[in-house]
Amino acid sequence: MLDALKKRSRALKHKNVVVSVDRILEIEGSSASERVNVRFSRRPHQQFSCVLLAGRSIWIVASERIPKGGWKFEFSDGGRLLPSIDGRGLVELFEKTLSAMFEMDETNLGRLEHIWRPCIAKGLRAI
Repeated sequence: MLDALKKRSRALKHKNVVVSVDRILEIEGSSASERVNVRFSRRPHQQFSCVLLAGRSIWIVASERIPKGGWKFEFSDGGRLLPSIDGRGLVELFEKTLSAMFEMDETNLGRLEHIWRPCIAKGLRAI
């Protein structure tokens, strides 16, 4: 994913998107786990972030705050990323999300659900 994101960094810059990536190693006793935080900023008050954990676990948050208080919109989702999504596919999802966030408000959060719901597994469900 990091290689795919690096390859698309120039295209993201041309879209006025600032990307920051943090790799965090958490050590508890004798076990260690890695986490990758990716944050995208396009406008001063609009932000999209993703946390990737071991085992393909993913947590995403997209939001835009109103300068004088409150939220214009806020969307979050999480689960396990489907095995069919590789690093390149994940970066494509990031770019689709950033495009969908343009002129978004609470009434059209379905744009982001349409992008992410098919790609994130939620666990077992009873039939």
